[in-house]
Amino acid sequence: MDMEHVNYAGDTALCTACRSGEAGIVRLLLQHGANPDGHHDEPERPLILAAETGNVEAVTMLLNARANVNAMTESRGTALHCAVFQQHKPIVQLLVNRGACLGMTDSYGQTALDIAALHGDEAMLLLLRAEAADLELNDRR
Repeated sequence: MDMEHVNYAGDTALCTACRSGEAGIVRLLLQHGANPDGHHDEPERPLILAAETGNVEAVTMLLNARANVNAMTESRGTALHCAVFQQHKPIVQLLVNRGACLGMTDSYGQTALDIAALHGDEAMLLLLRAEAADLELNDRR
């Protein structure tokens, strides 16, 4: 099977599995050599789709396979932007723990913190502010 084949919708099999929330298929595709960052011609990235669907297992597998935690698309921003927008707190925590940049902006100029504020998600705001404070402390050391 050609892991880089792009279907009529512009997705590889890995993106389709991530979009569908199929962690078992994601695992199988990664084991058989699928690129965790997807195909260069794809408009989406597997990690962003897995984060958007709230699939912690798929996000973890992609990160373990060295997917770029800060990969961006023009329409959705990063996986962190999508996870915050969809209010998937466990995925937000996982992405931040794995190095997601809190200061990156999406195509609207918004950071993940901005998105949480726009949604009035106080728990998400607290989580992101705590992570930002931790990062600032570490930078000062």
